[in-house]
Amino acid sequence: MAQAGFTPISIYYSTTAAAIPTSGNLVSGELAINIVDEKLYFKNSAGTVKLLASSAAGTPVLTFSAGTTGFTPSTATSGAVTLAGTLAVANGGTGVTTSTGTTNVVLSNSPTLVTPILGTPTSGNLNSCTADGTNPVGYRNIPNSGAKTSSYTLVAGDVGKFIELGTGGSVVVPASIFAAGDVISIFNNTSASIACTCSAITDFYKGGTDTDISTFSVTTRGVATILFISATRAVVTGNLA
Repeated sequence: MAQAGFTPISIYYSTTAAAIPTSGNLVSGELAINIVDEKLYFKNSAGTVKLLASSAAGTPVLTFSAGTTGFTPSTATSGAVTLAGTLAVANGGTGVTTSTGTTNVVLSNSPTLVTPILGTPTSGNLNSCTADGTNPVGYRNIPNSGAKTSSYTLVAGDVGKFIELGTGGSVVVPASIFAAGDVISIFNNTSASIACTCSAITDFYKGGTDTDISTFSVTTRGVATILFISATRAVVTGNLA
């Protein structure tokens, strides 16, 4: 009830919750209030209805946590909240402030290195490593390149391996395929000598001789090893007929 002797002033209002006046409801500068929502609106000079005031108070943020990220938030009560620290590995970080130097950066227990450049490490253990996905690194054994039962021409992939010759098998040594230091062994796994061809090589010698040969024979159950001095010169040693 208005005080006696005074005329109450009432502005345009609504008693419907969430109701907002349209621009057609108001003239520029006119006020409107929603007495359920306790919000005051006005129409600006552009003809747009805007919220001018509201009694609904927002709930202030009282605490802030960075969870398991590894960051620590500041305790600011106003203004900006800042984060300090290092992003944890579980959240995509490295867990360290730098990835160089002498400290360890471990992103997983069994990482897969696609094309790493390892530089010149001073130590390491290659016991569980392979050279090609199958054969171990180093000289712990000599892989078998496979049993041959027909004429077989050596390839670069045979280097460091032995060729097993079965019945009907023989070896042809090609020219300009191998480099200095390449070594291939031949095992004759039959009951007779097997002749092999080396005529394509410019200079091919039996170990301990000075005669260029075009063929050599590996004795029964014998082993012969070819050492390439260059792409055009090689020496064969072992159980030769």
